[in-house]
Amino acid sequence: MSDNKNNAFALTDRTADFDVSDISENHVMGLLAYLSWLVLIPIFKAKNSKYARFHVNQGLILAILETILGIVSGIFSSIGNHVLIGFPFYLISVLVSLLQIPVVIYAVIAFVGAIRGRAMEIPFINSIKILK
Repeated sequence: MSDNKNNAFALTDRTADFDVSDISENHVMGLLAYLSWLVLIPIFKAKNSKYARFHVNQGLILAILETILGIVSGIFSSIGNHVLIGFPFYLISVLVSLLQIPVVIYAVIAFVGAIRGRAMEIPFINSIKILK
C-alpha cells in the first residue's frame, strides 16, 4: 500500500514489523483471529507470537464491535415490536445494523491479508490495544 497518510480509511501494511519465521509458524492463528469469536483460539495458542498478537488484537476488537452492534440493533428491534409507534426504533435498529457493514468489510480485507501472510493495520482500530 502506498502513501496512506492522505486517506484515513486506508489499511497500512505492517508485515515488515514481524519476523518471517513468526509469520510462517503462526499463519493459521492470524486467520482465526478474524473469524469472530474464534479469535479466542489464537489468544491462548499463540501467546508468544507478535504476528498472531497483532491479528488477535484487531480480530478481538472487530468481534467486540460486531457483538455490541448486534445487541444494540436487537434491543431497538425488540423495543419496536413492543411499543405502539415502533417505526423509529426499527429505523434505529436498521441504522445500527448498517454500521456492521464496514466492520465486516475490514474483517474480510484483514483476513485476506492474513491469508497472504500480511499484517494489514485496520484504520481507527490500530490505536486500540487490548492485548500486548
